[in-house]
Amino acid sequence: MKTTLLTPARAFSAALVLLSLAACNPGSNLADNTRRRAVDPVLENNVPFRDFTIRTEQDDTITLAEGTKIFIPAGIFVDTKGAPVKGDVQIHYRAFYSPGEIIASGISMFYDSAGTEHVFTSAGMFEIKGTQNGNPIAIAPGKSIDMDFASSRDDATYSFYQMDTAKAEWKYLTTKGKAETNALRDKLVTELAKSFSKPVEPKLYDPSKPVINIDVDVKDHPELAGYEGLVWQYAGSGNDPEKNKWIYDTDWKTARLTMKDSTTCMYGMNLTNPSKSFTTNVFPSLKGEDFTKAMTEFRTNMEKFTAAENIRQQKRKEVETAKPYERKTRVSSFGLCNWDQWAPYGIPEQIFAEFHFDDPEFENHRQNVAIYFVAVDGRVVSAHNGASSPTLTFIGSKNTCIIGLLRGTNKVTILGNSDFLSSLSKKPSDLSVFRLQATSQTVSNSQELDALIDRL
Repeated sequence: MKTTLLTPARAFSAALVLLSLAACNPGSNLADNTRRRAVDPVLENNVPFRDFTIRTEQDDTITLAEGTKIFIPAGIFVDTKGAPVKGDVQIHYRAFYSPGEIIASGISMFYDSAGTEHVFTSAGMFEIKGTQNGNPIAIAPGKSIDMDFASSRDDATYSFYQMDTAKAEWKYLTTKGKAETNALRDKLVTELAKSFSKPVEPKLYDPSKPVINIDVDVKDHPELAGYEGLVWQYAGSGNDPEKNKWIYDTDWKTARLTMKDSTTCMYGMNLTNPSKSFTTNVFPSLKGEDFTKAMTEFRTNMEKFTAAENIRQQKRKEVETAKPYERKTRVSSFGLCNWDQWAPYGIPEQIFAEFHFDDPEFENHRQNVAIYFVAVDGRVVSAHNGASSPTLTFIGSKNTCIIGLLRGTNKVTILGNSDFLSSLSKKPSDLSVFRLQATSQTVSNSQELDALIDRL
């Protein structure tokens, strides 16, 4: 008989524990709760593969938005009979990082070691496979694909595993040290840090507004570079120069400008000397030919800025997509792979759980409800059958929620952190009954699952 690890010294971390529910319609009694599956997704929309075509006769590198690089040497593929594959082949790749992606994938996260069953917390999982004209191919014996795998964690305690799908078991492959920073993300961050100022639209001189006729050093304002004959006029807010005419007879030592409103090109002006100071708001204005010339230059510069800003916006999105770390990884066979660990994130507590539901459809078909226990601020994910009585591990100082999905539908039922804590039995040895709340919300993919988890 297998035992489950319960000691705080080697606490449960994250887990996706799928109890092998058969895909069946609500009301069916055919759900299989006795056999664990390697992959058993509950949602209709799984995490999709990304497909790439490469030539087998040459080395190739696939670079992905999250920062993963897949290095594929020439001539490493064989067909199902072991014969070398030539010509174009298709590489299919997908990765799993977030709780929603792990849930949607349906990948089992149990790991058995010396008769003890552990559960994983992932620094990133991926599945990679290959085909030629729709037929499966394999990596030849003694050959391998190298990867810089984008990772969400940098802990040195993670090890590399591959799933034996026939046995629904993870196989330990190797242990590596601390992850490196993601080179792609670092490059993008460096590029975004470069100074890039939006051009300032010149304003036509208004003879009705007061002028502060003073030389201002604009070296800290590259957006004003190239404008000749600038006149600083009162913007209509701040201290009125006409009501403080003493400023015109004062010997000012410094004049500083601060952009206050880029949409109207209004600056704050601060005049100082050892004994006095004056602040107000001003517009940079131009007269006659100086204004005409400046407007022509502004339009040209604005076109360049808009094009460059579109590129920067795209890079900002790429930074958000890219993972902060990368791990050197070698794959000698296609399949499901995982950088994982089990490690405490605080003092763990364990409870015996039972699930019930406000929604009658869920309650009447508990055996067909997939329960997802999400703890430690989303780093712990374990899956259970709605009719089961599992042991759950949580950390009281971290956020915990429970989500129920009725198989064959997109319906969801929830329990937030405060309701989870209030439902705990007074004695850890007693059964804790969790009643999940009815909701009109539906979920159909990993993004919607992640959004739901974030709200809970």
